[in-house]
Amino acid sequence: MLFGLTVLTGLVYPLAVIGIGQNFVKPEYIHPRLSAAGKDGYDASASSGTNLGPTSADLKKAIDDRVAAARADGVTGPIPDDMVTSVSGLDPDISPANAFA
Repeated sequence: MLFGLTVLTGLVYPLAVIGIGQNFVKPEYIHPRLSAAGKDGYDASASSGTNLGPTSADLKKAIDDRVAAARADGVTGPIPDDMVTSVSGLDPDISPANAFA
């Protein structure tokens, strides 16, 4: 019984959950924090910062594009910083303002 439950809860279930995937892209879902962690944003081995400084034209363009995407998704009012700037992939939490937006 112990071996069976260990295999079921330690191998089968985690592999099934990983196999299902975690990409939620419908507009009615809360948008996850931005991530530079791999192609789909869930590769922890590829997680890191963008290395773009505050005077970077590429960073400004990326933020402007994210603001435009948020507006296209129906976000009105001030856009929370963590919705358009955080891309490390290391911190999955979002602010309450981001969740309500």
